[in-house]
Amino acid sequence: MTLHHVQDSRRPLGRSVYPVIRHLQQLWGFPVHLVSLEEGRVTRRFHWPIEGRQGAILNATTRAMRGVVSNS
Repeated sequence: MTLHHVQDSRRPLGRSVYPVIRHLQQLWGFPVHLVSLEEGRVTRRFHWPIEGRQGAILNATTRAMRGVVSNS
């Protein structure tokens, strides 16, 4: 799923961007790509699962959904 964020008055997204896109990924079951735009140009890209860590994140998400707690 790809989402576009258009900046208003040059304000970037806040720090809550990753919890929000993680939640969207959990709801829909698809990787989420968020592109932040300013004047038609891409200024930032956000992804969940974070590229390169997909397996670890998906495994942790699956464990959390099943109620399994990790000691690490």
